[in-house]
Amino acid sequence: MIIDKNKKTIIAKNIILACGATQTPMLLKKSFGNNYFQSEIQCHLNFRIGVKFKNFMQDQNETMFSRQIQEYLEDGILIMPTSFNKSNFFSSLAKMNNNELSLIEKEINNFSSFIIQLQSLSKIKLNNYFNQTILSYEIDASDLIKLKKYFFIFCSLLFEFGAEKIFLPFKKNFEINKKDDLKYFLEKNLVSKNLEMVSVHGMSSAKMGLKKEKNIIFDLKGRSFDFENLFCLDSSILPSSTIESPQGTIMAVASQILEENFN
Repeated sequence: MIIDKNKKTIIAKNIILACGATQTPMLLKKSFGNNYFQSEIQCHLNFRIGVKFKNFMQDQNETMFSRQIQEYLEDGILIMPTSFNKSNFFSSLAKMNNNELSLIEKEINNFSSFIIQLQSLSKIKLNNYFNQTILSYEIDASDLIKLKKYFFIFCSLLFEFGAEKIFLPFKKNFEINKKDDLKYFLEKNLVSKNLEMVSVHGMSSAKMGLKKEKNIIFDLKGRSFDFENLFCLDSSILPSSTIESPQGTIMAVASQILEENFN
């Protein structure tokens, strides 16, 4: 570092990284070169669904954790209602024209919103080009097969319980009615280029494991295999992505690493 125009060298006894799933591997790459490890972020994907029901819906009483369909967790799928926020709801319908949005506004109390979360097998590749972080992503074919299965299950369930219309997270042909052929509709429109998906929880980009392998650069105590005084506490070291928010897991792992290494 520079102090009063003089260069000073600071030698740290220990370095603890806790910069997140993107910045932690980027710091490592910038320090040791792009070939130090081939970093990939894992994530869970969120797919927002808007639903119009026959009856008035009391969504203001719901929260993200009030009711969840957890029967498919072993398959990496979690389905839940979301707290209904009109602004957020309309932001997912930005592709509609003003006349269509006005009609929805008149019946807004009959609408609900849901999320399908997928523990994706797809990888987000991280690269450092001229000190710029470049991310590239392409959804895995097995993820698409799984999404078609569970969109069909959940949409069928919604129509069974009174849904009149469903707005799916597609860029085109996103609106489906109860009378439509759901299976054919999903087969035709649920394709990678037509999907609108969000991910807010990156993880597993510099993993912990039993021994150093591809993208495994920290041991089970959070210590680097290559540098005895380098540790990591954030979501980068999680062995795989979670289906939902990894906050609790990160806190538990970080606490254990600090306790084992620094008392």
